[in-house]
Amino acid sequence: MPAVVLVGRLIMLARREGALNPLVSILAAAVVAVALSQGIKDSGAIVDRTDCRSDSMWASGLCKPTDGRLRRRGGRDASQALVWMGILAGVDPSTALREFLVSRRARLSPRDVGLSDDGPRRVVGLRREEVASLAAVSVDHYIRLERGQASRVSDAVLDAVAEALRLTRGERQYLRNLARPGATTARERAAVRPGLRVLLDAWGPPAYVVGRNGVIVAWNRAATRVFLDFGEVPPERRSIGGLMFGDPRAKTLYADWERKAGETVAYLRTEVGKRPRDPDLAAHLRELASTSPDFVRLWSAQAKFDLAHGTCRIRHPLVGALDLTYESLHPSDDPDKVVIAYAPADAVSAAALALLDGEP
Repeated sequence: MPAVVLVGRLIMLARREGALNPLVSILAAAVVAVALSQGIKDSGAIVDRTDCRSDSMWASGLCKPTDGRLRRRGGRDASQALVWMGILAGVDPSTALREFLVSRRARLSPRDVGLSDDGPRRVVGLRREEVASLAAVSVDHYIRLERGQASRVSDAVLDAVAEALRLTRGERQYLRNLARPGATTARERAAVRPGLRVLLDAWGPPAYVVGRNGVIVAWNRAATRVFLDFGEVPPERRSIGGLMFGDPRAKTLYADWERKAGETVAYLRTEVGKRPRDPDLAAHLRELASTSPDFVRLWSAQAKFDLAHGTCRIRHPLVGALDLTYESLHPSDDPDKVVIAYAPADAVSAAALALLDGEP
């Protein structure tokens, strides 16, 4: 039996009793160790530095420096087992915080922040003490934060670290959500206000409403013409994650599927930051991880977090290429929902949308 499957079954068995049983956890760790050792035998290929920049690879020890180069230890099964352990066990804010900070250190070089480059390093990116110096905080304070002990770190330290790591606005909010996690609130209220539905119908181009965990809860006629008829999708699969990673039409529909899929994973990561102990969200992530290797791969790479607006190209079977822009709008009385409103990016796309609107 593949190690990743065994790990998944062990942790899912433990979760049935409400918490991870220590004995099962030890067994899962042993399976991962075996997978890693097997991976060392199976794969010792030299990989490019960029392949080892993801936090999961470094934090798990899958990458190490070797004569100025980086050697990847472990095959795909071992790497996925470690990612699965985090997803199947539920999302721990401390672990997510540590992985996020490690990934953000790794993407900056000393030259990026005005420091001298002293040659080959044992780690990719900045050292902990360098981040602490840039943030004007003690090394102990930063190490405490990176270990997930955020409750002992002040808001001022969080802001200073965010500045030192050059976090974007979305990344700063994600950092704060992980450092100050709130209690899990009530489950998704699927109902959409009548006024919001009127707004969707009045908006000519495509638009839809996304609720908790990426569930698509409302849409207009144009959205069914451009994307797909959401009403025909089973409710359990009617989410941006389920459609992006579980519907084969997505890779044909989006000209740059890789980027769009990365944005979807980034959105789900922001959901984790808001509700790290939400059982419905954890179940959704487990389902995606168990059915999509693409999701596991993209989840292990900390994607961008600023997704309030953007562009995409649709390859429509009837009218050809559609270039669209989109904006994310948050209803003031329902922060768990977001309206994704699209508009044509050029006259050609506007004409194509008009043709689709005239389709019966």
